[in-house]
Amino acid sequence: MVSVEDKSYPDLRAIRISLDGAAIINRPVLINPLGVIEPALQVEQFEISGSPLLVQGAAIDLNCHAREVSVGQGSGPEGKLLLTLQRAAEGAVEVRVPVANLEELLRTGTKAAASQHGVTIEDVHLDLRSRGARALDLTVNVRARKLFLSATVGISGSADVDEHLIARLSGLNCAGEGPLGSIACGFLSPHLDRYNGREFPLMALPLGEVRLRDVQVSVGSDLQISARFGS
Repeated sequence: MVSVEDKSYPDLRAIRISLDGAAIINRPVLINPLGVIEPALQVEQFEISGSPLLVQGAAIDLNCHAREVSVGQGSGPEGKLLLTLQRAAEGAVEVRVPVANLEELLRTGTKAAASQHGVTIEDVHLDLRSRGARALDLTVNVRARKLFLSATVGISGSADVDEHLIARLSGLNCAGEGPLGSIACGFLSPHLDRYNGREFPLMALPLGEVRLRDVQVSVGSDLQISARFGS
């Protein structure tokens, strides 16, 4: 899973981490080291691959590479050693996932949530469209049934990343057909309103001295997100 090419420890020629075929079952939690972060390793080439990486059964491809990387060490939960990326001369990360896999992941999650309210999900359709290099429009149509009532609920919205690398959600809206659709949108709309117009500064990610330099999004049969970073 982890291969290391030595140079003159703690200077390393390369660290390569393979997550090929690994499965993420629970939502990952970002853990910040406690106390002072001390120097740990200097790495000429750093690579992570996940081809595929399974997220709740949906296969995605993850590739990350960087050069001239500094890794720090600090204390994690229960006093365990925690390594963290501190600096990198330059690097890139790319995530690619088939839209059909995203749709199936959405279908699975929606069915699980709806079943708790006695609602049967009959179909889920996801439509993604690029709008420029850092903008995305999405529409989710859900066909559901409860007892003898059926309805279609449509959720739409947009996601944009500006030149300052601030991600923003906008235009979030719910439209429902039939009595059940109106009830569903009445429940969902307040949740959508909480995120409508909300901003997420990508530059604020806790990655030591490493900063994002660019983010690109494209959609075809796959959703592809790529980013460049460096210190």
